[in-house]
Amino acid sequence: MEITLNRKITKLLKIHVNFRTGLSHVNSGDIISICGIKNSITGDTLCDTTSPISLVAIKFPTPVICVALEPDIEHVYK
Repeated sequence: MEITLNRKITKLLKIHVNFRTGLSHVNSGDIISICGIKNSITGDTLCDTTSPISLVAIKFPTPVICVALEPDIEHVYK
């Protein structure tokens, strides 16, 4: 599915733990946060409108098992 939307990116941020650093440019492979784009999800391809590209979406298999881990806090209440 190809959808072309023109959106303005308001900020590029590098986030590490609780620290945010504003960026003026990024390189391929950088993991960043983009502010100003609505309705975008993980896996969307973002590119320049003058040289559009379309990447195949990644399909993740359904998990075979699902487990919730909870701490044993019974000893805290004794």
